[in-house]
Amino acid sequence: PPPGWRGLQTTGNVNLLALLIAFPDYPPSNTQGFIHSSLFGGGDPASYPYESLSAYYLRSSYSQLSISGDTLGWYTTAYPRSDVPQTSAGREDLIKEVLSYYDSIGYDFTPYDNDGDGDIDYLIIIWTGPDNGWANFWWGYYTSFSDDSYTVDGKTIDRISWQWESNPDGGIFNPRVVIHETGHALG
Repeated sequence: PPPGWRGLQTTGNVNLLALLIAFPDYPPSNTQGFIHSSLFGGGDPASYPYESLSAYYLRSSYSQLSISGDTLGWYTTAYPRSDVPQTSAGREDLIKEVLSYYDSIGYDFTPYDNDGDGDIDYLIIIWTGPDNGWANFWWGYYTSFSDDSYTVDGKTIDRISWQWESNPDGGIFNPRVVIHETGHALG
């Protein structure tokens, strides 16, 4: 990375968190376990070189970056997806709703501050339902989390990856989008 890089560390061991968000009108088509394996496990060997997020970056870093993590179970909102305002605030309010739920049941978010600077370095968000076209709200992208007043376990959120469960909707989860977005997090 360039000098003075602020982002996900590019070497060593990195611990990430994935949130799975479903809506009553768009139930998930993949299990939490399957998505977890596609992110932090062995994934599908037949999908090489995109079998899993962790396998891809371990290999492409020549074993210098080891990505592990946790995938929380599907959180289903009490409202349809169309109720989510398609704005930065709408996206962040949805993420805060999910994080606050897990915080209320005692989930510990401190292990995801890999560099000890007080924020969760990179959060993977996977949602159900169709995309709404390239570069629109319901599309895959890497972005910052702007509400630095929101904390869980004393940690703010730095950057997020925001992407669909499957494209087309209702299909099998494929880690290619999160691999791409994680590349942005790595610089």
